[in-house]
Amino acid sequence: MDTRSVKPNAGGGAQGLPLILGSIVAIAVVMSGCSRAQSSGQSKPRVLAQATVMRTVTVKFDYDFSRFPPCSAKRTAKCIERFNVYDVSANPQVFLFSVAVPQNAKRKWTGITGSAPQKQPFPTGMRRIGVSAVAPPPNGESDPNQCVTFAQVLPDNPAVPAGGSTAPKK
Repeated sequence: MDTRSVKPNAGGGAQGLPLILGSIVAIAVVMSGCSRAQSSGQSKPRVLAQATVMRTVTVKFDYDFSRFPPCSAKRTAKCIERFNVYDVSANPQVFLFSVAVPQNAKRKWTGITGSAPQKQPFPTGMRRIGVSAVAPPPNGESDPNQCVTFAQVLPDNPAVPAGGSTAPKK
């Protein structure tokens, strides 16, 4: 897995990129389990166990290409080359995959989607997934923390609550 950090643009050009609109839908991410440490009568702080599971991430978002249209053979400046997807809850942020700019994209474009090419390891628990727009220098990359969604990653076999049933009730 690529673990490149997001490097802020020293010239501040990334701030000039329009913000990514809409919401990101992270699929195959669910709630975490935890284990608690207990002892005979003595109270101890709770310890969360953070397992790692393999998941595929898919994002869906909207983008307004009015100020920064897609790059092309004729347009090589002040344009969008691609979108990058990050796990922004990690420190440093972890690059997950890139999403191509849709062909013939103009103005506000809805439903841009992309998926990781393969499953990747994720710690169980709450995660923040962010998307950035990437432009050629000097504009650079927008801040993926400006377009995020929250997702919960469940362990592969979450425990059924006591007295609970996995079958839906009628």
